[in-house]
Amino acid sequence: MVMFLKKKSYLGEKNGVSYLNGEVKFQSVSLNVYSYLVDGVLIDTGSQSLHRYFESFIDQADFDQVMITHSHEDHSGCAAYIEKT
Repeated sequence: MVMFLKKKSYLGEKNGVSYLNGEVKFQSVSLNVYSYLVDGVLIDTGSQSLHRYFESFIDQADFDQVMITHSHEDHSGCAAYIEKT
C-alpha cells in the first residue's frame, strides 16, 4: 500500500512574531508544526520530515539563540541543521 502525504508551509507574522507553519496531510488527518522567531530567538526548529521548508525559514531568520520547548521531533527535528550552519 502506498501512502500519499501532502506537505506545504505558510509564513506569517503577528504582533512582531514571525512564524512558519509546516503542514503534513494524510487523507483527513492534518499535522501542523510551528517555528517562531521573536527578538532574536528561534523557538522550536521544526520537523525533519518538513526540513525543506524549515531550513529555508532558518536560513532567512536573524537569531542569536534557539529555544526548544520539548524534545519531540516536530519541535527539535531541524536542530542538527542549525548546529551545522
